[in-house]
Amino acid sequence: MAEVRPFKGIYYDQSRVDIQKVVTQPWDRITPDIQERYYSADPFNIVRIIRGKEMPGDNESHNKFTRAGEDFHKWLDQGVLVKDDADSFYLYTQKFSLGESEFTRRGLIAAVRLEDYESKVILPHEHTFPSHNANRLHLIHEAKANFGKLFVLYRDPEMTIPRFLSRYDSAAPLMSVNADGVVHSIARITSRDDIQFIVDQMRERQLFIADGHHRYQTALNYRDEMLPKVSEEGREEVSYRMMTLVSMEDPSVVILPTHRVVWGVADFSEERILQQLSGFFDLQTLGHETDDLRPVLDKLRQKPSGTTSFVVCLPGRKFLLIRLKDKASAIAALAGGPHPAVRELDVTILHSLIIDKMLSLSAEAQDSGEYIGYFRDPAKAVGMVEKGEAQIAFLLNPTKVPQVRDVSLAGQVMPHKSTDFYPKLLTGLIMRKLDI
Repeated sequence: MAEVRPFKGIYYDQSRVDIQKVVTQPWDRITPDIQERYYSADPFNIVRIIRGKEMPGDNESHNKFTRAGEDFHKWLDQGVLVKDDADSFYLYTQKFSLGESEFTRRGLIAAVRLEDYESKVILPHEHTFPSHNANRLHLIHEAKANFGKLFVLYRDPEMTIPRFLSRYDSAAPLMSVNADGVVHSIARITSRDDIQFIVDQMRERQLFIADGHHRYQTALNYRDEMLPKVSEEGREEVSYRMMTLVSMEDPSVVILPTHRVVWGVADFSEERILQQLSGFFDLQTLGHETDDLRPVLDKLRQKPSGTTSFVVCLPGRKFLLIRLKDKASAIAALAGGPHPAVRELDVTILHSLIIDKMLSLSAEAQDSGEYIGYFRDPAKAVGMVEKGEAQIAFLLNPTKVPQVRDVSLAGQVMPHKSTDFYPKLLTGLIMRKLDI
């Protein structure tokens, strides 16, 4: 099963930088506005490496990726970044609140041996986009390092590993950062006995990619490309990828919903879509006269167990709670006969039954990015409909962790953006240099 090993982490010398000003959200969360903010925060902000700006005159030999590689190695030479003097695992603790609940999530940062999907040691639940993979591949070619950490789950019903990691809660942190109300801290694990215990425990585990499918596919592509070109030591280096491993049974593993808005549908008709929906769903109009969406979302969350429900938002702040009448008839109407692990997911019903069949947006059109927007914040989704920038919005309940597990075990994938694990792992806390 999973093969993990400690490594000599790279991290910022906090006598040279304010750690708060140099770390970032993962690269796919960095919008142009956020990128600009990170650039302004500190000249050594990791954004210059993971999501650098394109400049006039860029070409194949001089571009944002070559600048990233140059900056990374220059920062190492200058001592802004330092390399640990001992192979270590790293305890990554995130403390956060959600609603009235407080959570502490303990992740293990380790180098994990890459496995082809066919081995079923490391399992995905999402497709990847080739353009994103190419982007990440350019970066690893130039920098020869891992920056963003994959967020990977493992099964541990007895919570053996999290309980073991909690022994390090009182250890002096290597660094600590408060980002958007989440406290992120890192502690070293260097004891040989503790390292061996973790290695032995993880050897029994299967791994499930939560966040980082593009990073994992990039690592596989890079490994396969480099294996014939490097030394024996180099082959070992490119066969591992830095990851953060978290027990899927931990209550701190939280998935948030990602809401959808749709625009650009030819001949869109509110009357027609409501008539089509009524064939499969019970429709309940929700009164909503204020900007507070909480009553609407509360209605959505109160669905009976095992049922599929959405809130539909139409122009004029018209909200409807729709609940599937008969799941069997809905499944029968889905094109392609989806696998049982996938077909009953709320996102599958939404994309295959409503968006594809009722709004006439094919899978290709949905993947094009020209018709659908995705929002964590329901107010932003609703706001697009209010401003006339979208024709309809769908508010969803979150996918559940066991559903992610079951889809992965079945060798299936979910529709795009079916999961939004919260909180994200910061980039720039710990890095891993490939010595090739």
